[in-house]
Amino acid sequence: MAQVVVLLIGLNPDVLDLSGVPAADTESARAAIQERIERNLATLRRLGYVADFCGTATEEKPAADLLLTMMRAKRYNGIVFGADIRLSVPHTRLLERLLNLAQVTSPDTVIVFDVGWDDTVPAVRRWFTSWDDG
Repeated sequence: MAQVVVLLIGLNPDVLDLSGVPAADTESARAAIQERIERNLATLRRLGYVADFCGTATEEKPAADLLLTMMRAKRYNGIVFGADIRLSVPHTRLLERLLNLAQVTSPDTVIVFDVGWDDTVPAVRRWFTSWDDG
């Protein structure tokens, strides 16, 4: 059975707005976010998925260019759009552009939404459960 290839897409931790975090804690906050991303990737890989992360900029064009580059390099069965892009009103146009780009570039790719860090793996498994049962 072929492996499922998934792409997790979210904002690069370096561009996240952490203005609510005390300045002394921003580096540790970014490191914690990066660790959560790595943990989700590791869990998916341990379950047998091929998993990549697309850490985008907040600007539409560079984010779209990065996604397009990744989608041209590999065929993804599913793309998980993270809550950091999807649930943020300031990022609505970014989400719109990336969703449309994914749909036009690969119309048979499943679009997956998580609701937070702890939901990424279950969100993938919702769509691809038969792939990770062994």
